[in-house]
Amino acid sequence: MTAAGARWMELPVAWDVDTAADLVRLGADVRFSHLVAGLVLRRTVEAQQQHEQPL
Repeated sequence: MTAAGARWMELPVAWDVDTAADLVRLGADVRFSHLVAGLVLRRTVEAQQQHEQPL
């Protein structure tokens, strides 16, 4: 794109938090870990995995 003369910039990675695994990922990020501090994340993920059904 630069060779074509276009200006561009890469946006930061964005993701939503709608599963228990997303909460674990959020807690692993030092910028957001305080948001999930005190939650029992491991049990939440394990419980969700038990209820998942293959497509």
